[in-house]
Amino acid sequence: MFGLVRDQTIAHLFGAGHDSDAFLIAWTVPEMASTLLIEDAMALLMVPAFSHALARRAASRAGRTRKEARSQDPVRLLVGATLPRLAVFLAAVASVLIVAAPLVVGVLAPGLPDPELAVQCTRMTALTVLTFGVAGYFSAALRAHRSFLPPAAIYVSYNVGIIGTMVALHALWGCARRPPESPSAGRSWSSSNSRRSSGTWASVRAA
Repeated sequence: MFGLVRDQTIAHLFGAGHDSDAFLIAWTVPEMASTLLIEDAMALLMVPAFSHALARRAASRAGRTRKEARSQDPVRLLVGATLPRLAVFLAAVASVLIVAAPLVVGVLAPGLPDPELAVQCTRMTALTVLTFGVAGYFSAALRAHRSFLPPAAIYVSYNVGIIGTMVALHALWGCARRPPESPSAGRSWSSSNSRRSSGTWASVRAA
């Protein structure tokens, strides 16, 4: 529901045009990262790992002092062994996306007339690979502890934050929606490419 409200807010405030196209192209990265890292991959890999560590913690507490239990806590050992490596890996993936942003835009939106803005936006959104990956890691830990409300609230706060930021700051930092200057203004780059291709073919036939 909040995703729909977010998309409607984008359409209402910014309309259709090259700027909106660039944003939507770049937003493919966090949309894929949120689904893959928060829900799929992290839940599949880390929830069983945390559940197993919690079971080992419960079984190994008998006969140990509190200090020994903390120093040999399976959950702490799991976090210490996986979280730093995961953060380094996600940072490396984000760096690759930043460098390869022109190629990513070319794959996502072939034929975009002016891809520079989309490339810049994609480089900014590439950082969400790191932040969403870490969020997915801690969401898996919470699920293993049978705490489901905070992981579910991630998407609510995510979309509410986007909507609130757009409403509050679009006039200051964004591009206000402008009425189209002609009937063809504001259409997507695919429509523009179709019109240019048709015009080129008509010129060739006329020649």
